[in-house]
Amino acid sequence: MEITVRTEPPSEILQGENCETVMDYNPDNKRSSYRIKINSPVTLKTKSFAEIPSQAQNVQTINLSEGGIGISFDAEVKLPSPLLIEFSLMNTPLQFHGEVRWNKIFDDGKYYCGVHFSNKDEQQDSVLKRFLFTDDKYILNLVKDLRTEDREVSDKIESFFRRDVKWFIEDLIDLEQHIKNKTMPEDAIQKKVDYISDEIVKKGDELEGQVKKGLLTKRIKEAFRFLTGHWIYKSKMMEMAFKKPQGYPGDYILIELIYDNQAISKDIGLYYDKWFLDNTYAVAIRKRKEKMTELLRKTIMETAISQIDILNLAAGSCREINELFANPEIMGLKKKISFTCVDFDKEALEFSKNRLRPPENTRLAFLSEDIVNLIKNEKWRERLSKQHLIYSIGLADYMPDRLLKAFIAFTFSLLHPAGRLIIANKDRDNYKPIPHDWFVNWVFEPRNVEDLTRLIEDSGISNYSLDMDWEDSNKIFFLTITKGR
Repeated sequence: MEITVRTEPPSEILQGENCETVMDYNPDNKRSSYRIKINSPVTLKTKSFAEIPSQAQNVQTINLSEGGIGISFDAEVKLPSPLLIEFSLMNTPLQFHGEVRWNKIFDDGKYYCGVHFSNKDEQQDSVLKRFLFTDDKYILNLVKDLRTEDREVSDKIESFFRRDVKWFIEDLIDLEQHIKNKTMPEDAIQKKVDYISDEIVKKGDELEGQVKKGLLTKRIKEAFRFLTGHWIYKSKMMEMAFKKPQGYPGDYILIELIYDNQAISKDIGLYYDKWFLDNTYAVAIRKRKEKMTELLRKTIMETAISQIDILNLAAGSCREINELFANPEIMGLKKKISFTCVDFDKEALEFSKNRLRPPENTRLAFLSEDIVNLIKNEKWRERLSKQHLIYSIGLADYMPDRLLKAFIAFTFSLLHPAGRLIIANKDRDNYKPIPHDWFVNWVFEPRNVEDLTRLIEDSGISNYSLDMDWEDSNKIFFLTITKGR
């Protein structure tokens, strides 16, 4: 005998009226993953494939997610764990090893339990994903709160998810199968990944232009990431960019990976690593570093003084300094060089401290401090004054205008007469970081050269000159403010 978990009459898992998106039944409410309410016969067996004795009671499946299944009974049942779960989905018989993760009698008197799928083969996983993430009812329930009073806009939002995102996910599932089964050349897989990814963010950007509502657009992107993240975040780089483990976007670990320009993930994640690294912005980040290294070299070589003091703000991994030290010209200089590297991320500073190998003529100092505190606290103005060069290549992009103006005024006050302040900023006219926005929620303050020039003029500083330069990809510009003598 065995337990057959079913509702009456027996039926295949339903799509349509009897299939709906619900929240997980976890009694402790520790999860909030979307699940589909199902109506299906399910057979439970022990993991050793012995049949579980039948119980004379009404048993019901309640929901299904990628990670497990919820089951309800009229009365408490002692289920063994682990066990084997058998049911059909999309006319395909499935069999999962499972572990009972929770069980509880609810206020309705029924006994509920949640079973986690502990092992899935590729075919089962693919069927489950395709059912959940391409099911129209599931998608509609996910995006139902994204509707607006404008019927036309609401229809476009719905169409984006039911058509464009659904097709994108189906392509991802197919690609994943090709990768696993080695039925498609690697270069063809990469071209397909590049194409479908570029196309879906174009569709998303078109939709954003039609919606034009900040909060709603944010929620649309969140729903998009929820539906696609299972595949996209198999890229360790893109997962890191999205999760922001250091607490801020573009942390030193991720930037180092972009500098190294080597994929680190497996399966479909490998191809998304490459897509991420080949993206226009990632290329510009590498070019930005190269440009800053050259600007440092040029400043040091051309400054006719015996000691040059340099302040690096939001220093991160200091890769540009590390590469500067590899230059024989710098190694052979007799003039003294002093670098002060400031970052609120202590791990980034520790990484730089352990990695940098300065020549004998160079002194390194590291300061862990938040930029806002740096600006507000008068003691830092005194301690950090008389700098010959101040630069920041990854900070201004995240600063709102008001803070950036204060930053400019503060850093300008630290300069020695004839000293230089270099600020790198992405140019909104030459590049719009759509992929980063949609896939990993990596957003920037959009500016062009005129915007930053105006902020400098409004910052309250005087007696200065401006010079502008670009890194080689022409996506990031460098504005140099030179203080008058």
